[in-house]
Amino acid sequence: KRPQPQLKHHLNIMAPSTTTTPPATKAPPSRIVNNKPVFALAISIIIALANWNFSSRIVRSFQILDDLARDAIDAPTKAAGDDSHPYRWTHNITNFPAFMLQWPTDPFEPDECNILNASMPYFFNITDYPRSYSLDEAITVQNGNLAKAWDQVGGITKEANQANHSANGQTPHMKVETVACAMSYYWVEWHFPHLMQNLVACWSLWRHFPDAQHIFAVGNGYRKRYGSLSPYNVGILNLLQAHNIKFQRRGHGVLMEDVKGVDSPLIIGRAKRDVSSGFRVVNEDDLQHLRRSFLSVLGMDENKPRSCGMPSSSDGHTASLAGSTNNDDSERSDSSSTQQLRTPRIVIINRMGRRRLKGAHNVSMMLQDELRLPYRPPVVFLEDMSLKQQIEAFFNIDILLSPHGAQLTSILFMPRCSSVIEVFPFAYDWNEYFGTLAALSGVNHSYVYLGEDPVGELHGSNDTQQYAIARLSLLCAPARPVIDAVKIQVEQWQRCCGFDG
Repeated sequence: KRPQPQLKHHLNIMAPSTTTTPPATKAPPSRIVNNKPVFALAISIIIALANWNFSSRIVRSFQILDDLARDAIDAPTKAAGDDSHPYRWTHNITNFPAFMLQWPTDPFEPDECNILNASMPYFFNITDYPRSYSLDEAITVQNGNLAKAWDQVGGITKEANQANHSANGQTPHMKVETVACAMSYYWVEWHFPHLMQNLVACWSLWRHFPDAQHIFAVGNGYRKRYGSLSPYNVGILNLLQAHNIKFQRRGHGVLMEDVKGVDSPLIIGRAKRDVSSGFRVVNEDDLQHLRRSFLSVLGMDENKPRSCGMPSSSDGHTASLAGSTNNDDSERSDSSSTQQLRTPRIVIINRMGRRRLKGAHNVSMMLQDELRLPYRPPVVFLEDMSLKQQIEAFFNIDILLSPHGAQLTSILFMPRCSSVIEVFPFAYDWNEYFGTLAALSGVNHSYVYLGEDPVGELHGSNDTQQYAIARLSLLCAPARPVIDAVKIQVEQWQRCCGFDG
């Protein structure tokens, strides 16, 4: 049974009465409190609808990108003429080989990396390493008097050597019959970037003594691990075989000798290098000679030396160890005064495993927008490519953005005036390694280090575990300094090619 006062109150609400209405009572506090969550819920619904609308527009944009990318691969002619969307895959798809366009979208799941975070620390620097080194800086002598023998030869070619001898009216005091070059650091010597690092210095040594027998002195360390896995290693072995350079294990046969500074028909040198020191050559054109020799062995002679991505005046002759130096650096003859202004070919070469650059496809879209490019810079993975495809990919790059890794060994094959921007993880700054290779190749080099003090943070961390973490880590680089670095290198490329005028 309801209480009488409450009943009267309800009756007064339902039917008018002439009796005096009791004064209105104050609403219970619970009703006032209940209005707040209702209001908050309404606001949340509005925000959610706005986010859904914004997200759906982004999803539609990415769907357009994916569709355009598929069209560019499946029907490049049709895609090339499509100017209806600012993020078209490329204005002219033929600027890049088809195998470089296999990853129009990121093959990895979205990473927790906010590339727009402006508070992430970074350090940017442009390197300027030498184009050549002294004999002592490139080669360590293990047997014989290398300095004396080097000076007596007086030239690189057989013809120059003979001319020098007849001018002096006598033969050299010391005849060099065998030149052996030993590899360094057994534990990584068969990993192809370090194999190439040894080869570059040894090539200078062999090339200076073209009439001697050439030996590549190797160790047994880790050969099974690297010797048969990398297409690069196979290419290097074929190169040495084509030039009659023999393999011999250190400490066996003639390589047992170990007497420095004494006249000997046997010269044994070792590439002066360590894991981080980089590449060394004695003569400025030795690396270009090695480049042409490599291309000749691979049957890629049609890829003539290129300047600013255009064929240069070189005739693309086949190189040999005894070739003359008069025309060996013909790539230097830059015909930039006759070059036509064009858009630089910007490419991001990423990695499938450790030190992978997160958000690379997003950076690619931002580069297209900021630089107003008629194409979206492709993101490329080299892991499953043949050696010829890897080299051809680097032929078609003017500006390269890539994390530090073995894939940068092919800097050797980039066009002159091109640029590399290398990205390093925290406490892992080895910019000298590929920075020296870039300088010897006539390529500009800069790097973005994901920290504030590359020298202090690298050498200040003696923790082996921290170093291992840095090598294995994925890279989350802030987009703004990366894009600014690309802009700087584009301007450098334009100046070098003569496009800035």
